[in-house]
Amino acid sequence: MRISDIIEDFIKEMLEEENEAIIQRNDLANHFNCVPSQINYVIATRFTPTQGYYVESQRGGGGFIRIERTRMTKGNYVMHIIKNIGDNLTAKDEEIIINNFLSQGIIDSSQAKLIKSATNDKALKLSGDVKDKVRASIFKNMLLVLAQNQEVINMLCQNCGKNEANVHYTQITNGEKKEFSLCSDCAMKLGLTEQMDITDPLLNLRSFIGDFFNDFPEKDRLQKLSGTKQLQCKTCGTT
Repeated sequence: MRISDIIEDFIKEMLEEENEAIIQRNDLANHFNCVPSQINYVIATRFTPTQGYYVESQRGGGGFIRIERTRMTKGNYVMHIIKNIGDNLTAKDEEIIINNFLSQGIIDSSQAKLIKSATNDKALKLSGDVKDKVRASIFKNMLLVLAQNQEVINMLCQNCGKNEANVHYTQITNGEKKEFSLCSDCAMKLGLTEQMDITDPLLNLRSFIGDFFNDFPEKDRLQKLSGTKQLQCKTCGTT
């Protein structure tokens, strides 16, 4: 086991007891017989906001490092991770996040294997920068599903993955129903706001019957209407 992993586990054990760990960098380095920079490396890479931690560093003679686990529900913690991932995600950073989820009981080993199989380097046969960008996108979308299972009320936009979704759009094509949750910016960019009047709670009748009065001159309207076949209810006879 690497020294970085041992130090990480030691700090996490401290966090399990009181939800925060206050450490002296030099004392911890002496405890593990390593240089202080090794402690800095572990904290900088294993206890970041993306991984759900808040770190406060106080330098000087009485300096210390305080590490606190972000206090929130499991679902909101997942959403916190999504918001902090950014546009790129390396395989190493993803592994750390998944291990944190496992240790906190947010996912089980089967779910962890599923996420890894969809986002590992073998599955993403792309160049470095593109691979990390695609990995981030897939990972965030999988976490969105996980967050919904954790009963998170505030969903993120399924298009950008950053803003809160406030436009819910249902598309039915050939009997197949698809639902989308988008932020207002993405809905506008995708042209959905042009297809529906989201400022008016009432249905826009014109969107259903077309602009009849502009399509036909006034003299032709009655002719068009009179040529329309009248429908009649077979039960009551109402037309």
